Amino acid sequence: MSKAPWTVCITGAAGQIGYALLPHICSGKTFGPDQPIKLHLLDLNIEGVQTALGGVKFELEDSTYPLLKGVVTTGDAKVIIARRLANARLLFVDSPSNA
Repeated sequence: MSKAPWTVCITGAAGQIGYALLPHICSGKTFGPDQPIKLHLLDLNIEGVQTALGGVKFELEDSTYPLLKGVVTTGDAKVIIARRLANARLLFVDSPSNA
């Protein structure tokens, strides 16, 4: 019997930290090798950031992660966090490199 997918919400997903951790999450190294996941990815609602987030989504969908059952991207925190449907929430904040 297969497990139900967990919903994993990640803020700052287009940033360096979130992006670097996505392969670990999708490969089963974070939640277990038999735990399917659905990713809900949130980042700033700025055109360039949302474009990068869309690129992250395409990369994940093109990869061979059998545990990945879906990806949702948004710049609206209400879509991701306020639903309270997540099994796990990972909150990352990258500071600008020129700060």
